[in-house]
Amino acid sequence: MSLLSNYATAVHVFKHKDIPLYPEPATPVPLPGADKLPGELCKYVSFVNGTITRDYIPDSSTFQARKEQSMNFKEKFRELKDVQQYKFVDLIAEVVRPPFDSNFERVTLWITDYTENDGFYNFVSHGTSDPQTIHGDAMGYTSAFDPSQSWQGPWGKLCLQLTCFDQHADWVRDNVKAHQWLLLRNVNIKIGRNGNNLEGFLRGDRSGMKQGVGVTVLDPFDTENVDPRLKEALRRKRDYRVSYRKGVKDREKPSTAGHDGKKRLADDVPNETAQSKKLKPSAKQRRKTKRQQAMQWPDLNSEGASPLRFC
Repeated sequence: MSLLSNYATAVHVFKHKDIPLYPEPATPVPLPGADKLPGELCKYVSFVNGTITRDYIPDSSTFQARKEQSMNFKEKFRELKDVQQYKFVDLIAEVVRPPFDSNFERVTLWITDYTENDGFYNFVSHGTSDPQTIHGDAMGYTSAFDPSQSWQGPWGKLCLQLTCFDQHADWVRDNVKAHQWLLLRNVNIKIGRNGNNLEGFLRGDRSGMKQGVGVTVLDPFDTENVDPRLKEALRRKRDYRVSYRKGVKDREKPSTAGHDGKKRLADDVPNETAQSKKLKPSAKQRRKTKRQQAMQWPDLNSEGASPLRFC
């Protein structure tokens, strides 16, 4: 069962248990903005209710089950940490650098929701031990954005490269800026041009059907209507910034490992050092002992003594 309607269709709802017997008119459920029905139509509702076959009218429990079944569409929303190859997903993410118009057919941008995915490109901050950097990768992966602008983060495997085509590209080119939060619908995830990392692609419908733009700018300051998923992403961004700043401060602290190690070594054996100083003879004492030993004559009768030779 279904209803065919358009924007001009007026829908009136009646509760089955409240519909009287014909010819008493039925009373519709009051709805905001609903026009008042003529009495003849209300009587017709009572007539239909008394003559219709009950097998076509589900009871309340069956109706509720059918309603839930009709609303049980597949949830496509994913956090970036959960995206996989060959999947179409909905995303909420922040634009981390200005969209780069590589040509007139597509627009490329980098997005993040501050979750990590092993399939993403690894952006390494300066001062780390990892030799990989953002500049000059062999596959040309990082040439997909304006080379005059250096990468400023987020660091690590937190960012997805998204390429938009068709009407999506036109809309992004005119409306999207860096640091905006976006709702992205039906993004295709697959291995990108470098053959190693996941990328996102937002294309128009090639079947000829008119498809709307799959990009919406979200307002994180709209506290009354903010999406709960956006609130979670903002919380992760805050945690990331706190963690990153702490890491920078730790790297900037002067290293005291060598001094501490020497100090700990000295503290570990203070008694041994003091005792050794007491037991070990000084250089002056050693010289004196050698002179005394040189002045003594060996006992010729002792076993193993060698005879003296005089020159």
